[in-house]
Amino acid sequence: MQPARQPRADSHTGAAGAAAGPTGRSAGQRLGLQGRAATRLATAGLALVLVSLTGFALWASLSTSRATRHVLYVAGLYGALEQARFALVSEESLERSYRLDPDPQTRAELDRAARSLREALTFVDLHGDSNARKHIALARAQHDHYQDGVRQELAAIDAGQPERAEALDRAGEPLFATMARELDQAATSEGAEALGALTDLDRRAGTVAVATPIAFTVGWCCWRCSG
Repeated sequence: MQPARQPRADSHTGAAGAAAGPTGRSAGQRLGLQGRAATRLATAGLALVLVSLTGFALWASLSTSRATRHVLYVAGLYGALEQARFALVSEESLERSYRLDPDPQTRAELDRAARSLREALTFVDLHGDSNARKHIALARAQHDHYQDGVRQELAAIDAGQPERAEALDRAGEPLFATMARELDQAATSEGAEALGALTDLDRRAGTVAVATPIAFTVGWCCWRCSG
């Protein structure tokens, strides 16, 4: 009995298998490399989007913060000038009230009004710009002279000298007019700047409100495309 003969390998089939092996491995390697490249690209795209959005958020925050600080700064100066104007008018009113009725309470209120005016002028002198300080310097100098006249007038009233008190009051009127004019000019200038600062803040806030969703939408689209 003869042993069974082993089937002879087909040379064509063997050659095809030998050829297909390396080719299949090469294709798999290429797919793996492409997958890793796509992953790296997506990661880089996401990082770029995050950096861009962070930069946009910082710009929006700094922009509105600067505008807000400027509004608060100008509003503070305008408020101080309004305080000075009110105190000046109060001084004149209380001075005339004292002439009609010399009352210690009225005199104390007159002293408080004068102190309030000085405090407001000091604030503007410390924090205001050169234009505001120019007006304040003149108003302060006039107020020093005005206060001297008021003290003499009150002394004349207390001494029972109405004619002298009347003459001192008339002498102080030009000083009062100069102070009122300087404070009005400074307040008008600061008021216009405050309005401009508010307008700028509103514009910046509107820009940020419109740009924010656009920036995030563009960032999301870029990230999706990179993936």
